Amino acid sequence: MPKREPTEILRNLMEALQPEYQNTDTVSKRAGVSWVTAWKYLKLIVWIQDCPKVARDRVGRSEIWNRNRGRLPD
Repeated sequence: MPKREPTEILRNLMEALQPEYQNTDTVSKRAGVSWVTAWKYLKLIVWIQDCPKVARDRVGRSEIWNRNRGRLPD
């Protein structure tokens, strides 16, 4: 099986999630990924959501980035 792009895995996980709580096994099956992959990506999503916002802007043909002030989560 070919390796999937992280964005594809993230999209599959986000589509698999429902408003009601589900365990990792259910989410992984609905997303078509292993339990370990689902668990790692879901933990990463939650961690990123707790981080300060990252902004992107364009200067000519280049992109520039910055991070809002704030602490990174533990």
